Amino acid sequence: MPTVLVTRPASRNFVQEEDAFYRMLNNAGIQIVEIPLISFSFPDDLSKVDSALHQATMGEYDYLVFSSPTGVRFFEERSKALGIWENIR
Repeated sequence: MPTVLVTRPASRNFVQEEDAFYRMLNNAGIQIVEIPLISFSFPDDLSKVDSALHQATMGEYDYLVFSSPTGVRFFEERSKALGIWENIR
């Protein structure tokens, strides 16, 4: 059985079978070894993030573009913590 080393962040850990990447490898008979080498966290100073989120609630951006699922999760988490999630369009 082939073995694959995966180094994606622990926050994207795919030991859960509902993960499509995990299923694809597993269905191909591949053994998965995970070593998370990357971690993500909010910056110590959230003032710029909070300011940008508040600007988004006021329609000051035409679009919000995210480059990863992690970015989307952080955006949603922080917006909810600020109580502005429902106001972002």
